[in-house]
Amino acid sequence: MIDTGDNVSNPQSDKPSSEVSALLGGSDKDGAQAMLVVGDLQRWLGEGRKMPVLPGLRFAGLSELTPALIEEIKPEIVISALMCPAFDALDVAAKLAETGYTGRYRALSETLPNPQVIRAEVRSVAPDLDFDLFQIAPPTESTNQ
Repeated sequence: MIDTGDNVSNPQSDKPSSEVSALLGGSDKDGAQAMLVVGDLQRWLGEGRKMPVLPGLRFAGLSELTPALIEEIKPEIVISALMCPAFDALDVAAKLAETGYTGRYRALSETLPNPQVIRAEVRSVAPDLDFDLFQIAPPTESTNQ
């Protein structure tokens, strides 16, 4: 389940629920989101992960976040992990603010005891961003069967 603080959930399926689709926003003419995923690409590729190639989806490393990239992609949403070995959501928020991006930025995390602290900290670094968390509950025994 994905908990954004608004009790929006996405059942395990290939397609997001209508609630999650509405949360993420509009789509391009092919129905694909203009979505930018920020991550540690060198580590991912070094681990043998393959980045999916989907319409409207783009992966970038933190150092690639530039005004030119944001202008090229025009993301409707930017997504990253809350924390990774190379950087965290505060770093991403600061870089996005430097680019002039003021759209939606969502950080993925496990369930947090006090997500308001994270939201406030990110907003202090990038007050013009539309920031929130996607809190993903860890799988339970019943969902693993």
